[in-house]
Amino acid sequence: MSSCIPIFKRAPGFDVSNLIIEKKRNGYVVEIVSGRRIDGVEAFVTQSNWLVITIASTSVDLGRLRSMKPFGIVSKIETESFESSVQVSMKLNVKVKSVEVVNDQPTTNVFVNLLTD
Repeated sequence: MSSCIPIFKRAPGFDVSNLIIEKKRNGYVVEIVSGRRIDGVEAFVTQSNWLVITIASTSVDLGRLRSMKPFGIVSKIETESFESSVQVSMKLNVKVKSVEVVNDQPTTNVFVNLLTD
């Protein structure tokens, strides 16, 4: 059985409606729930174990995200807004071997797969 941890829920007027971290057998999945298709998502893990997700050409409620408390595999959250993108960085307390970004075709959601095993 997997566990889902919703990070935040959308306020009206923002494209990204939710971020969810779900534990899987071989790692974790960060699901970016969006009301419209987002093609410009990149993700990687730094040497200091930060998961950095960059979302291009979209709107995210940064105030709400910045007010979140760390939880589960996330020990710290930082956000940055740029002219054409939003960057969400999460300090992880698990080691990640690889990261893969997948656009879900039947929906407009994006999955960031974190392989830990």
